[in-house]
Amino acid sequence: MVFFASKTMLSDAGQNEAGWKNPAFDEAYRTAMATKDATARGALLHTLQEIEYAESGCLLWGMADGIDLAGKAVRGLPKLPGYGRVQLEKTWLAR
Repeated sequence: MVFFASKTMLSDAGQNEAGWKNPAFDEAYRTAMATKDATARGALLHTLQEIEYAESGCLLWGMADGIDLAGKAVRGLPKLPGYGRVQLEKTWLAR
């Protein structure tokens, strides 16, 4: 959630493709990142999720550090950098 928000959801994010701008979200994010107490930070991150859910219009279908699909039968995996690794439209299973 934190990585995704920093890259795509903050008003000034470089990949804010939706152009969504929400000062309350930005402030909650910055406060959460500056909060050392894990419980308090967790509450702030929950607030971020609530704002995103109620107001952003974004649909996050999944999040992972990487997608583990490699195998002998997997074909067509993307070789793109960054988010391009999850463009799986041409990936298929040979059986």
